[in-house]
Amino acid sequence: MLGALCVTVIFTGTACSKSTQTSGSSASPTASASASATASPTLQLSTAPTATVVSGDTVTIALDVSGIKIVAPDGDTSGKTGHFHVFIDKDPVPAGTLIPHAPGIVHTEENPIYLTGLTDGDHKLVIVLGDGVHRRIGDSQVTKSIKITGPTVQLTAPATAVAGQTLTVTATVEGVKLVTAAADMSHKDGSTGHLHIFVNKDPVTPGGAPIPSGDPAIIHTAATTTAIPATLLKTGNNTIWVELGYADHTPFNPEIVDKVVVAVTPAPAAVTTTATP
Repeated sequence: MLGALCVTVIFTGTACSKSTQTSGSSASPTASASASATASPTLQLSTAPTATVVSGDTVTIALDVSGIKIVAPDGDTSGKTGHFHVFIDKDPVPAGTLIPHAPGIVHTEENPIYLTGLTDGDHKLVIVLGDGVHRRIGDSQVTKSIKITGPTVQLTAPATAVAGQTLTVTATVEGVKLVTAAADMSHKDGSTGHLHIFVNKDPVTPGGAPIPSGDPAIIHTAATTTAIPATLLKTGNNTIWVELGYADHTPFNPEIVDKVVVAVTPAPAAVTTTATP
């Protein structure tokens, strides 16, 4: 049997930003008050227990933040608002540096933070703050080491697509053999299962109803590569989830999921030509 579902990781301690003073100058009371008013925000860490070994491939991280309002990226560079950036097995960028959109770096305003598709093994997570244009704010950060014991699934897809074209996504599964639901005789022992691709729909929470059949936006498959029809995609950001399920289409428990976001751009306008008389 598999272990517990996602774990809430809550840290201990407080990470604070550093301050510097120009050589040869002295800090006046006014300057000190100004520096205090504009001090970098901090991630306030909890004293709740922390789990370091996680079954499945998801982790939930709860944080307390002071000195900043957490919002979705909105272009604000005042330092009064921002969002989280999780560096997975990567060193964070220095303060004041733009944080790229790249594999292993999660940008999110969600709290708790929900990480999906982690691979089997040991991972180092470093969480920092960034502003509305993804520039790192201050030096405050929290670091946590975890061990993922699987099973796991990772979903990949192109970052962008053009409206009217089929989108292909690819899933990499570890710890479970993929078979069709009809051929699955494992009796939910966790050794076999199949995939469910959710197009702009949230996956199903384990422990409840089966994953629906008959919905075009939920594709049941035992293949690692899935072609998503253009009719299911919208212009703008499309969130594609993959979830591992048993023969009866109930989700694995603990949850085995991952997601990608694909930006679909409008198709180029048709070029018309006028015949020369």
